Amino acid sequence: MDPRKGVVAIKSNPQSEAILGTGFFVSTGVILTCAHVIEGYYHPEMTAYFRLAGSNDVFGAEVEYYSPKEKFDVAVLKPRRKIDFTPLRVISSQESKLHEFSIFGYPVLGEIHGLNGAGRILGWVQSPTGHAQLQLESRQVTQGFSGAPIWDVELESVVGMLQSGIKAEDVGRPSFGLPMEVLQEIFPELPLEKGGAGRSAQPTAKASAGDGGIAVNVDGDVSGNLIIGNNNTARRN
Repeated sequence: MDPRKGVVAIKSNPQSEAILGTGFFVSTGVILTCAHVIEGYYHPEMTAYFRLAGSNDVFGAEVEYYSPKEKFDVAVLKPRRKIDFTPLRVISSQESKLHEFSIFGYPVLGEIHGLNGAGRILGWVQSPTGHAQLQLESRQVTQGFSGAPIWDVELESVVGMLQSGIKAEDVGRPSFGLPMEVLQEIFPELPLEKGGAGRSAQPTAKASAGDGGIAVNVDGDVSGNLIIGNNNTARRN
């Protein structure tokens, strides 16, 4: 699977050409991103805006959960209207040490909208606030990748969310991400799946979310796509 299919660009308003950062869809129909991506605009009733990778259509979303940069640096967005999306499979990072990863984000690069990155997951370290972080090695990751999914190439799943980096060349410009298991601890609705599936995992089908709720009734059509009902309203924190 190409993880870029589940990635979104976070914007401050529909008319702005500026991209604040990156986010990605998970199977419950919400978008995960970093709180610092929207912190300059955040208030409890704000509308965030996003567009899918490769599309110019802009959609609004409400903030379902917000933990500021000084704590876990997480924001969860829920689309305000129905939208078709490709969810990314998320798993624990416990099996990812020294695995290769790929990433896609939105650094400021003039006419270029979206940049690929790659690197290696070095393992866990402790964040300044005391929780576990993933230390990453990559030459491409820079500002604008915040909120991007860390895609474990071997396990074909998201194992973390990119949050920050250090520009110091003498320590190899390390970057850091929040492990998915830590994110699930603070946002239990995150659908963390069992790891170790690798390339035997089934491809993720498209789904729909928004319009007042997310999936309860899930049925397969003849093409293997998901048909998702919207009769269950997500909890707002």
